[in-house]
Amino acid sequence: VAFNPALSHFFVGASADGVCRIYDMRKSNSKPLVETPTQPYGCNQAEFSMDGRWLYVALQRSQWMIFDAYTGKEVTRVEGHSDVISCLTVSENGMVCTGSWDSTIATWDLNHPSYWAQEHSMASFSEPAGWLGVKGSGGGGSASAAAE
Repeated sequence: VAFNPALSHFFVGASADGVCRIYDMRKSNSKPLVETPTQPYGCNQAEFSMDGRWLYVALQRSQWMIFDAYTGKEVTRVEGHSDVISCLTVSENGMVCTGSWDSTIATWDLNHPSYWAQEHSMASFSEPAGWLGVKGSGGGGSASAAAE
């Protein structure tokens, strides 16, 4: 469940049945205002954009999606992970961060016109636990560090 940051009385629920539903908590009935089309693999998490216009959804597969939060219509599918996307979050500056069962975290710059073309940074977790490797998309370098 996530609240709309622009209109806090709206919230969204992501469901294993493959549908995200947006509700208005001011209404006493339990009918959703907007529903996304059913996704065959289910939805792990949904978050609103900071302006409340878009809905970002982590799927129980290697993709995440953008929906129009006003209509529920699909805008695009975004690929880049090789396994289930288990979590997703949105930053105030228009970045989406996804975490996957493939042991990576990806950041997606939605202000960049080709974000869907994998213009993102990846961080991968490997054994031994506590190590983080970061691979950037722009500088050509990489780094690793131990977590305390």
